Amino acid sequence: MFDFLSKGKDSFLVSTARAWFESRLKPRYGDLQDLQVDTAGRTVSLTLLPIGEAKPITLRIHSYQIVQDSHGLWLIPGPGEVNRPWMQALYDDLARDQRFQLPSFAAGFL
Repeated sequence: MFDFLSKGKDSFLVSTARAWFESRLKPRYGDLQDLQVDTAGRTVSLTLLPIGEAKPITLRIHSYQIVQDSHGLWLIPGPGEVNRPWMQALYDDLARDQRFQLPSFAAGFL
């Protein structure tokens, strides 16, 4: 029963994130081809076909933390894997172990 609830929560997060991506990032960056979220395992996988690129970029975040403090709700991505070496370096330098603020409504789903 709990597996069903977890999958439903993950599906809701994916559909919400897709809608946000489509409305804010797609025109500037490209098509989000695949997005998977596993809140129980704390993993994320996404595939993006950037504008002007022939091959998609795949990012797998192997773990993440959600932290709430007096300033809001934060996502902290842990180790990840990107299928392009330069993007791997960018992820390691600018995203891994950094704090990214999430909307407050997300607290109940993460």
